[in-house]
Amino acid sequence: MEELGERIRACVMVELLAADIYEKMAELFPEKRAFFMQLNTEEKNHAALLTAGKGLLRKEDIPDFVAPDSLSEIKEAIDFARGIRLRLDSEDLPLERAIELLIEFENTAAESNFHEVFDDKSEWEIIQKLGRLRVESVNHADRIRLLLQKESSSPE
Repeated sequence: MEELGERIRACVMVELLAADIYEKMAELFPEKRAFFMQLNTEEKNHAALLTAGKGLLRKEDIPDFVAPDSLSEIKEAIDFARGIRLRLDSEDLPLERAIELLIEFENTAAESNFHEVFDDKSEWEIIQKLGRLRVESVNHADRIRLLLQKESSSPE
C-alpha cells in the first residue's frame, strides 16, 4: 500500500508542476492568459482531489485500469515537467514551440496520472468520476493542440 501512496503523491506533484507551467505560460503569453489560467485551475483541482483522497481506498478497491503507472514512469513525467519549466525560464521560446512541449507533456502526464475522487460514493460513482478526470487530462492535450493549430494558421 505504501508504494501506492508514493505513486499518488508523485501524481500530485505532476499536477502541481503542470499548474505551475500553465501559470508561467500565462505570464509569458498574456494574450492567451485566460486559456492557460483555466488549465492552471484544472490542474490545481486535480491535485486537490488526489490529495484529499489519498489513502481512503485500499489498493484492492482500485480497478487495475485506473491505478497509477509505476513510480519510475511518474517520476519521468515529473522530470519532463521540470525540464519544460526550466526552458520557459531560460529560453525565449516562441508560443508555437512552447505549445508543442505542452502537448508532449500532457500526453506523457495523461499516461502517468492517477485521478481519484474519494467521496462517500459507491465504487461505480468513483469509477465514473475517475473516468471524467482522465478524459479532462487527455482533453488538455487536445485543447492545447487546437491552440497550436490556430497559432500556426494565423497570419503574423
